[in-house]
Amino acid sequence: MFGETIWTTGSGKKLQFTEVVDEIREFLKKPNTEIIVGADSQKVRKKKTYAFVTVICCIEERKGAHYYYYKVRKLPHRRLKNVGAILAWKMWIEQDDIAKTCLELLNNEIDVIGIPTHHDLGYHGKSKEHIAAITGVMKSFGYEPVIKPDAFVASGIANKYSKY
Repeated sequence: MFGETIWTTGSGKKLQFTEVVDEIREFLKKPNTEIIVGADSQKVRKKKTYAFVTVICCIEERKGAHYYYYKVRKLPHRRLKNVGAILAWKMWIEQDDIAKTCLELLNNEIDVIGIPTHHDLGYHGKSKEHIAAITGVMKSFGYEPVIKPDAFVASGIANKYSKY
């Protein structure tokens, strides 16, 4: 399933996930490189759906970065009526998207165990109630969860593409 998904580069080029994996493998041959996976979501204006964006960011120390993102729209269950329930649903979908992306990278023999994962959670706002649970799950999977204000992949890149 993942191999057929279409990801987009920061410059707008469309790639299948298998092509993204090939580019990441080449990237990781360079010294001082790092991969970060993050996600964010936003309500789509005038619609009942939410846009979820997952980002794989490849950083080369002192040289810059490039990234790939995947965007999908999802509709919450009809019983999710209040703001708190929808917020929790969004955060857990974001966490699940990050975990699935990391798993798929592992399945393609890219070692991502121990990498930072960036989550759109922070101590200022309603998401603070879920920080311990979501970061605990990600730590149990072997990742290093990062939250705002340090989660720049989620609050910067993923946020940018989830808005439209």
